[in-house]
Amino acid sequence: MRHKDSATATISIAVPAGSGAETTARTGTVLAAAGVVAFSLTFPATAWALDGLSAWTATALRIGLAGVVAAVALLVLRVAPPARRHWGGLAVV
Repeated sequence: MRHKDSATATISIAVPAGSGAETTARTGTVLAAAGVVAFSLTFPATAWALDGLSAWTATALRIGLAGVVAAVALLVLRVAPPARRHWGGLAVV
């Protein structure tokens, strides 16, 4: 197979360098530690929730809490909303 016979495009789809927020190794370490702590608390939180709530109520509360955390993160980071052409695909997900 030659280069001209390739079925894949040679164009780059990566985000250009320098277009994102400035991050440091310390920021990455703090975010990684926060992720580990948050994940390690999911089992005890689920066990505690199921002692007093039904499985569906606990699920709904987890979804609601995740939505609130995501909304706050999007507002704090000032993330632009997706283009209208992407709304259909996001609704499916």
